Amino acid sequence: LLKLFVEYGNCDLFISNRDGWLPLHIAAYLGYMDIVYYLLRY
Repeated sequence: LLKLFVEYGNCDLFISNRDGWLPLHIAAYLGYMDIVYYLLRY
């Protein structure tokens, strides 16, 4: 699902939440390493 949003949607991966966390930070914190690797390659 993430891949579809990134490749075909209007998705900005560099917008942080109110605490300053990027999607990469949240994925790493929650232990979603497959998502972390994907975001690092993007």
